[in-house]
Amino acid sequence: MQSTRTPRHLGSDGAFCIGGDITETAQNKCYFLSGGWWTQLIRNSSGQCVMVREFNKGQIILFEGDEITHLYKLSFGAVKIFTIDSSGEEHILTIRSAPDIFPVLVVIGEKVSPFFYGALTYCRAELLSLDDYDPQEILAQTVRLFYEALHRIAALESRSAAERVILAKKFAESHHINPTQQVIAELSNTTRESVSLALHHHSRGIKSKRYSSRV
Repeated sequence: MQSTRTPRHLGSDGAFCIGGDITETAQNKCYFLSGGWWTQLIRNSSGQCVMVREFNKGQIILFEGDEITHLYKLSFGAVKIFTIDSSGEEHILTIRSAPDIFPVLVVIGEKVSPFFYGALTYCRAELLSLDDYDPQEILAQTVRLFYEALHRIAALESRSAAERVILAKKFAESHHINPTQQVIAELSNTTRESVSLALHHHSRGIKSKRYSSRV
């Protein structure tokens, strides 16, 4: 595949035209290079052509300071929003999962990304132009994020590292992922050793309760 320009049209057979050249691909799919990313142009069930990008687990989607040129609407997977401190440690602020849209701060005037966005799992997202989104959908998501942030703040203020670990694990699982100990550590602002110990004690506690209920 050798394209670097935006496609002019999508044919009924899934071919697309770039600078006069036709590139054949899988039925109803085609690829072009945009901003250094391979992007799919797909005809959806409504007959509309939408741009989609796929990201592997661990891949950075947006770097801090990147110009925001469009929005992403997740159709599959989960994304972590995080910062990196002066020592190089990552701190996860929150997680977004399908069908969330990000980065929502652009709707209040942000021109560059204030955070890093990375794929926690394999991700698939539709690209939306900055003037092509549903304001009601963004508003509903923002309200949900606000309440979610309040719970996250309350969890991080807990004096018990074990409690922070368990709450962080539940938070990650609410976004349909099975978090690693490293992810839990970054969510709970603790070390992997603390996470391992807390999860071990929590597991023993659950087993003890199950045993007690049987006798």
